[in-house]
Amino acid sequence: MRRQGRKLFTDRSTFSSLVRSVRVQETDGEHRRQALASLREYITRTENIKTVREQADSLLLVVCEIFQDRCSSDFKLQCAQLAGILIVLCGNDSRRQILWLFNRLETRTNDEVKGFILSAILQTLQHGGRSAHIEQLLPMTMNSFQTVLEIAETPEMLVTVTNTIHFMAQNHPHIFSAHFKDTVDILVGWHIDVTQKLSLIKYCAESLVSLRPFWLEDMNFTIHLLSQFVEDLEAYAEDLASHGGGSTDNQDSEKLSDQSDIPSQELCKDKIMAFLGVFMTVVRSVGDALSPQTTPTVKPSFIARVFSSIIQSAETVQKFFPDSNILYKANACIAVICEAVKSQLGQCQTNLLEYVQNQLDTLLHQESATQKIASTLNVLQKICRYSSSGMSAELVQGLLGPESKVRMLRHLNNKQLVHLLLSVYQSLLCIKDVTILELVYSLILGDLEVAFNVLLSCSKISVPCSFVTNNPFIGMTSTLTKSDAELIATFDLAALTEIGRTKSLLGVWALSPSVFELLTSHILPKSWIIARSHPTVHYTLLHALFTHCESHGYFISSSQGIAIPSGRSEHPGGLSKTGQFFMRILNLLTNLLPNPALIADSRRLVIHWLSNIIVSLQHGGYYHVFITPQFVSTLNALLHLAFDVELDIVIAVCECLQLALPTPNLPIAFMERVFSICKTHLASTNPTVTTSYSHLLNHMPCHVLSRVDIAPLSRIPNTDKTAGSSDVDPQKLQMLPRARRSHMTKQVNETFLWSDARTVLAFLLLGEKPRDHDWLAKIYHNCQRPQAGKNRTDNILETTIDHNLAVQCFWATWEAAQFCVISKLRTPIGKPQDTFRAIEGALKDFVAGIHPNDETRTVKAFSAEYSSLQLRPLLLLQFMEHLEKLVYNATEGCAVSLPLTNKSVKTFFRTNMSTCKDWFNMMRPVLYTVAINCDQYAFAYKQAAGMIKDCTVKGTTAEPRFEDVVCKAAYCSAKLGDAQGIVGLQTWCESTAQRKFPWLSALVKHAERNFESCATETIQALKDYINIGDSSDLPPILNQKGGTKALETAKVEREGKDGTTKNGPTIKLMTRESTNVNNSNPFQGNHAVVSFLANEVRTLDL
Repeated sequence: MRRQGRKLFTDRSTFSSLVRSVRVQETDGEHRRQALASLREYITRTENIKTVREQADSLLLVVCEIFQDRCSSDFKLQCAQLAGILIVLCGNDSRRQILWLFNRLETRTNDEVKGFILSAILQTLQHGGRSAHIEQLLPMTMNSFQTVLEIAETPEMLVTVTNTIHFMAQNHPHIFSAHFKDTVDILVGWHIDVTQKLSLIKYCAESLVSLRPFWLEDMNFTIHLLSQFVEDLEAYAEDLASHGGGSTDNQDSEKLSDQSDIPSQELCKDKIMAFLGVFMTVVRSVGDALSPQTTPTVKPSFIARVFSSIIQSAETVQKFFPDSNILYKANACIAVICEAVKSQLGQCQTNLLEYVQNQLDTLLHQESATQKIASTLNVLQKICRYSSSGMSAELVQGLLGPESKVRMLRHLNNKQLVHLLLSVYQSLLCIKDVTILELVYSLILGDLEVAFNVLLSCSKISVPCSFVTNNPFIGMTSTLTKSDAELIATFDLAALTEIGRTKSLLGVWALSPSVFELLTSHILPKSWIIARSHPTVHYTLLHALFTHCESHGYFISSSQGIAIPSGRSEHPGGLSKTGQFFMRILNLLTNLLPNPALIADSRRLVIHWLSNIIVSLQHGGYYHVFITPQFVSTLNALLHLAFDVELDIVIAVCECLQLALPTPNLPIAFMERVFSICKTHLASTNPTVTTSYSHLLNHMPCHVLSRVDIAPLSRIPNTDKTAGSSDVDPQKLQMLPRARRSHMTKQVNETFLWSDARTVLAFLLLGEKPRDHDWLAKIYHNCQRPQAGKNRTDNILETTIDHNLAVQCFWATWEAAQFCVISKLRTPIGKPQDTFRAIEGALKDFVAGIHPNDETRTVKAFSAEYSSLQLRPLLLLQFMEHLEKLVYNATEGCAVSLPLTNKSVKTFFRTNMSTCKDWFNMMRPVLYTVAINCDQYAFAYKQAAGMIKDCTVKGTTAEPRFEDVVCKAAYCSAKLGDAQGIVGLQTWCESTAQRKFPWLSALVKHAERNFESCATETIQALKDYINIGDSSDLPPILNQKGGTKALETAKVEREGKDGTTKNGPTIKLMTRESTNVNNSNPFQGNHAVVSFLANEVRTLDL
């Protein structure tokens, strides 16, 4: 045959050349794969169909030869795909070619070759299963597959043919259904073959489970097969028991087997385990169809017999083979049956509970029996979960009572066992029998009571708690240690979570005390001590209460503390036992949120709890609840966590506030607190926090934003009287200013090094900064040294500086300024004069950058350069303020606040006092301009006040510059809303400087936000300037080119032909002219007063 294949395709056609390239073994492997891909493409072309059909038989022969070659399996699979496509293309000849392949299959002895031939047939079905000529071949093909399956002798062959049958079952179930029983018989035979490997048995089990639709279609066959398994199970158990004596000697067993044809003990054991495995596989295949409620043909008596047979077989095997794995197999089989029977288990079980209890009693006395105990607990959990009846009080006492050894499993360091035991407790708490449920509940509460009293006694609390009467566990108080009590309390509270999760009314009405009363009245008043000493127990308590409230909708609909929305009928449970539960929940959350005893996990849980309540209120239409005093107090308590050290808690608070803020009519005071928190977090170094709180600002109402102070850290009145917090600053809004003041008063530790100063000054003066985004925080931590006796504000600075850019910048600028003073102005820049020149140059660069001459220079918004240009001027102003304070402290000293400087530094600055003062006075106009453009009006006012003082000291109050300086100070006061400051400035100018400025009265009205009076006095001030005749008598405001032109134009307009006065147009014209004078800066020069007043008039559109 090989010679025949070699004589084919000897011509020079493209088709023959491709076949030869695929067939020749000496060809490179990659070249053969490329040739095979080209051949596949060639035969699928429409124009080549005729040639392909003529050469199909020869090509199939070549492919079968390749199956026997020594090439890779992947290449052979590709050839099988080619053969499948080829057969589909042959049309009516497909039947003959498939039969030819099956004939080849029968004559081959190599299982690998047979497998590739089957793969080729499978590829044919996959590529042409929907074509008419292939569908006609499906019954014949399935018969052939069945024949191959029956004669399969090796596991490899079994797997290959079973895969092809799976394809038929999934894609052509009407063809496979006739062969289902035969296929099952063969797979079951392999499944129970004890000589096969575990991997093959697992494959057979998965194959049987995949045939689920056919199992369900013929339940009679399924039940009959399960009955046969039970009979075989009982038969092998009897054979094993008939050996008697329990002897395990192999030679004796073989003699007994030869004499009576009874299988050996080892074989009986293996067969019992095999039948348990196949029984479990079939049960998994049918699932809940095995329940008598779903399938009437399944009788409870049959399930009871199955349980009895499994138990009897397992006990028999354990008698002869105590160390065998029969217990795992039997328990797994029972658990699967319980899952299938579900609620009908109570009618079907006979001695299951007795079997489980006996197993636990035996295993608890054995060592290294953890896995067997876990297997038995799993069965017990299934029984308790699905047995609505059949649970006796004696059994419950045996499992949960004081004498129970099962309870001791809680103390094992094994998560699996503890989790399974917890599942058993929770399953018992879901029993519908009220009498049994009350017994289970009382036993758990008695156990919990003893554990809590031990914890309270360890915390020096002499008043014990009492949950139940006649507690059977009361005698165990003296034997429990603190760690044991904590473990028991945590476990029992976790078990109560299940009954809290149940939506039935049993937990509300039938139990005494109810779950809610237990967790809120009996335990929670004592839990603050527990929260500090045993946070795990407290968290479990909160979680149990949360799940109970969540399952009942937080008792919102039945609450008597909230009004019924309009158009909604009164809830029938409005006067129920749960009427006050919702308000009690709110009071509880109000006390929990600010309490410092809560751990981070408890805070997260409480925030999640409040978020769920907000969502439930919004979905139910209870928007009026948001403005009730109780709910507002809860929201105010939430703000205490807005500055938590855990960033995820800070973000969770923000998300909760985002849910609440869209609600209308929230109190203004609460909204202002939220706004202040947002301002503080906008300076966070964490981008997620900054983004979250910037989005929160979008939810703020406009009427709130229009009245709040936009200063980064403004002082707000503390009106929050939330219980549980004695802090004078409950929202932590003033902690940062206090930390700053404390840091300024600290003694200099000189840990701010030369390299640190070079880094900070390079950023301030040149805009150069390290690549690390947290470089300021790293410099701070590098400068810290261990110190004893740190005060509270030191801790605040340490905990906030990592996540707050404002605090980092303050610390960096203060330390840089202090470094300049300590080093006597000898910095990395150079000598003192070099330092002054560098600072002066940086400030003047910012002034020049306000209106640059190069109009083509642009900076992309929100880029790194943009952020630097926005931040550096502010930091430079802050640096200058710190430097002036420290220089003054070194020169004159301070009565309070700032620490004393050393003698050499003080001598240096006192010697150069006049030079430093002159430099600061010279820099004040520049600082004023930068501050005005940064909207730092307080700093700008301080510079203007310094310029006024300088004019007074030099006696230049009569010069035009003085009026300009007064205008600068008044402008800042007007922006700050300081009307009294402007009045005081006006009085001082008249009494001390002997100068009168009537236009200051208009600024007083502006500062008072009385804009109508401001407009009237502004108009009068402009008229006074216009009515001056001689330009030599003009005030310095108009003694400039632009001012004179505006005055002349105004006079021409005022003296019309008819002699009338046109004040309106004159004022408007003057406004346009005066505002165009010196476009570089509207507040730089002597025209500032007219420009400012005119702008006020134009704003009102007069």
